[in-house]
Amino acid sequence: MSSTIKNVIVVPASGLKAVVAALLESPYGYSVSALTREESSYTPPAGVTHLRSVYSNESLVKALKGQDAVVSAAASGTIPLQIKVIDAAIKVGVRRFIASDHGSDTRNKHSHASVPFFAAKHQIQEYLNEKEGQID
Repeated sequence: MSSTIKNVIVVPASGLKAVVAALLESPYGYSVSALTREESSYTPPAGVTHLRSVYSNESLVKALKGQDAVVSAAASGTIPLQIKVIDAAIKVGVRRFIASDHGSDTRNKHSHASVPFFAAKHQIQEYLNEKEGQID
């Protein structure tokens, strides 16, 4: 696998406007895409390719084709959706998946009681661990 990341898509983009902006401003010259639901009123900044999806397997595969990395902004209550995005990313050869739980230690089971959404984020991390070797 090449380590060069050029094409980056943010899913769903409407919740991570600051991440989209940071990717655009990055000195690495990323080509940034933003994926939203069909009915979203989100308007991306200039220079961002806006893709819309009904989040079916077929529409996710189409949206993720040609991407090198996915930045997930999915909420913790959307485990089935995140799994669909991960599976579509693997299917089309996306090399890197950046889960929304990065920056949180979701492995600590005691934290799940005090921060309930950590349990859901932990499930996504475990799913990614199962897919090791198919996506970074």
